[in-house]
Amino acid sequence: MIETAISGTNLQVKRKHFKLAIEEITIPRGLFTLVLGRNGSGKTTLFEGLTGMTMVANGTWTIEDFSMPAEQKEANQFITYINHDLPVPYDFTLSEALHFQAAFYKRWNEDFVASLLRTFELDPHQKVGQFSKGQRQAAAFILGMGHEPRIVLLDEATDGIDAIYREQMLAVLQHYLEDETKTIIAATHHIAEMERVCDYFLYIEEGSLLFADEKETFLEHYVYFWAPPQSSLPAAAILQKEEKPHALQGVAVKAELPDDDLIKTEPVSLQTFFTAQSNRGNES
Repeated sequence: MIETAISGTNLQVKRKHFKLAIEEITIPRGLFTLVLGRNGSGKTTLFEGLTGMTMVANGTWTIEDFSMPAEQKEANQFITYINHDLPVPYDFTLSEALHFQAAFYKRWNEDFVASLLRTFELDPHQKVGQFSKGQRQAAAFILGMGHEPRIVLLDEATDGIDAIYREQMLAVLQHYLEDETKTIIAATHHIAEMERVCDYFLYIEEGSLLFADEKETFLEHYVYFWAPPQSSLPAAAILQKEEKPHALQGVAVKAELPDDDLIKTEPVSLQTFFTAQSNRGNES
């Protein structure tokens, strides 16, 4: 039985011109969860609400069995939130930054930090402001991972870095998940890369959670289809559709599509699903 890392009901996180409202959310423990959604859909708002950076206006939720928000301080010892910003001044050396960061956590692991420094080939005596963009992102990753968090929230943490650094980061994360008490939750636009390693996914649109499923279950049950224009397809079959001049196309439940030679299908991917969902014209 899969255990739960995060669960919540009736969550509302309000910002100045935006509200995230999720009736129910469950994120399994020990898996790599990919959070999909267009810019402004609510991914960062979700992460900031979970970590207490933005106040949750309503709802009940737990993180690693901590009741929130009453136990937010205790829970944050086991969470990390890593985005594309360094949480320290640029005139700090990386060594100074690590020492500063370690002071906030009871479970700082110097050996693990040293191994990450070797992986990303960073000089701890260099000022972080002298690093390249990719090196600064690697430094932010190390700063966020030093206390060996049980829950790793990655908010576009691979944005703007080269393919080598992304592969190194993914390799570290995959190894990290070998400890089945750890959970990784990543929001990214590098969907094809992350799809290779993720186990579970969420799709958020305009502040609402529309889909949540195990990746393999989703890929087994859905296909991308093309059908002649004006085709009459069962409503139960269609997850998402778009009407083009020469075809009706979209994502459908494989078992619900009619057995018709005029309907062509191919395996769906999360990248295909995200693109279709983001650009859809008409839905059932």
